[in-house]
Amino acid sequence: MCAAWDQTPGTPWFSYCPPNADWSDPMYNWCQIPWCYVDESCDSKIATTVFSGSTTAYYSYLTCGNSPDCYSDGPDGSYGNGTTGCPYDPSGEGDNKVSKSSCACKYQGSTLPMSLYSAYPSSDPGKYQNFSGITLYGSSCAAWDQSPNTPWYSSCPSGADWCSHAYNWCQLPWCYVDDACPTKIASSVFQGSSTAFYSYDTCLDTPDCYTKSTRPADYADLPATCPFDSNDNGWATAQTCSAWTATPADASAALGKAAPGAAAAACAAAFVLGA
Repeated sequence: MCAAWDQTPGTPWFSYCPPNADWSDPMYNWCQIPWCYVDESCDSKIATTVFSGSTTAYYSYLTCGNSPDCYSDGPDGSYGNGTTGCPYDPSGEGDNKVSKSSCACKYQGSTLPMSLYSAYPSSDPGKYQNFSGITLYGSSCAAWDQSPNTPWYSSCPSGADWCSHAYNWCQLPWCYVDDACPTKIASSVFQGSSTAFYSYDTCLDTPDCYTKSTRPADYADLPATCPFDSNDNGWATAQTCSAWTATPADASAALGKAAPGAAAAACAAAFVLGA
């Protein structure tokens, strides 16, 4: 699953990415770049030593939003010096993060506070506190709803038709944002708390393929770029979609049209959750 994992607490390289670092500095800029593990056949693979000796031997930045490699040596020096797109700043807003500075991820580089998930939602305090994935849920841009042990994972079953109105939203990267975010969407997960909104758009202009997806009468109001897949912004998805799967009866036909080509499949995230 794509995310800026190196700036995520409790991960192998987090100590090299201090919370208050200057993310425009090449020494730290790579910390903010999303990536995921990929198979050996991926053209943009980079060798990793984290699981040395295992088959999980490669990762890719390109697979996650067409992100540049600003960690490896570039043509003009270390940390991607001279590499197109480095230093990483996809929104061009100067904060050098995957989310937009005008709608920053509320918990980027940190975990959700225990006081949040133990006391909310107010209608059922602590409802999700025993989910092992809750501490990172929505902290930075990622397709969290396909991640095990998170609040909506049961609504995104493994092997689902990700091109259908019922499940396409599961593939969308998002994060929690503040009330001031212009593309905020209300969330009920921590209802009653200040963590009341999330955004898809802040994550590389990902379209909102969820809000109008629950009622057939609203389908026409969905963004034209829905259903979302890796062709929209380069973010790895479990399935590519040439069109919506209109009805359950059409599912097999739609899946046939949606199958990725060999090159795309080879560089899909090795652990795209829900695949």
